[in-house]
Amino acid sequence: MAVTIPDKNDKYVIALIEKIGVKNDPILLNVVPEDNSKALDCFPTVRRKIAESGGKMILGWQFWKTTNLIEAEFHAVWESPEKELLDISPKSISEIHHSLFLIDENLVYDEKQKDNYRINTTTNKLVDDFIAICEAIFKFENKGEKAYQYPLQLNELESAKYRKLKSIKKLYQEMTNYGFGKNSPCLCKSGKKFKNCHGRDLRKNLSLLT
Repeated sequence: MAVTIPDKNDKYVIALIEKIGVKNDPILLNVVPEDNSKALDCFPTVRRKIAESGGKMILGWQFWKTTNLIEAEFHAVWESPEKELLDISPKSISEIHHSLFLIDENLVYDEKQKDNYRINTTTNKLVDDFIAICEAIFKFENKGEKAYQYPLQLNELESAKYRKLKSIKKLYQEMTNYGFGKNSPCLCKSGKKFKNCHGRDLRKNLSLLT
């Protein structure tokens, strides 16, 4: 599943911004990773940069696009003392050298993550199910004290539930990547439609696991 940076004028980006409820326009930023920084560690990376060079942290959302959806991820960038905005956190995909960033003045970082905003860019209802799975995993990972744990500290029952959630996500990701829908044959080769096999009772199963 290819991940790209969407165009700021993409209709789904505009719809996502409306969903977030921010009046600002997204801006394209240069990605200039700090030495010894890691992907997904934007907040500690920006804090270290401020301690070394001054400036301040700007909170907002960075946008990602795949074949099936567009999403906005809670993110922090660095504003230099000269008021230049830079994305100083490396990306999981090394070929990405720019980020599309939306400043959100309403955000506060309280040491906890915020779930992504996501929009299905297809007519495939399985993508809506995939989004529901992503939301369930976020809910699980950030329930109670787990919101402050990295890595997660799970007991045996929680570990089993977490593995099950991840396996469900993988299955739906494979289905949507192949362009399959609810009426497609299930990947388990049972001969049943997906909605009557491994796609059955998804919301109920997610509720039990979270």
